[in-house]
Amino acid sequence: MIGGMAMVLPLGRLYALFDAKWIYISSTIVFMAASALCGAAPNMQAETVGRVFAGAGGNGMYFGLLVIISMNTTNRERPGYLSLT
Repeated sequence: MIGGMAMVLPLGRLYALFDAKWIYISSTIVFMAASALCGAAPNMQAETVGRVFAGAGGNGMYFGLLVIISMNTTNRERPGYLSLT
């Protein structure tokens, strides 16, 4: 939760400034790398660091999903897609 909460404002700004597809891909890579770190953690400190980065990457993926859906749907069909997230 700490990693996710720390990245809320920076991710919102990144999605506003840059191409949403590449920020989404970057967030996915961060999430997968942090998950691999969690799986191979030799001690509790590495596990904690992995979980923080996984939270940040997961939040980036969620915000990216909302941005990409909002950009690619009409106002009429958007609530149906957003209700699935």
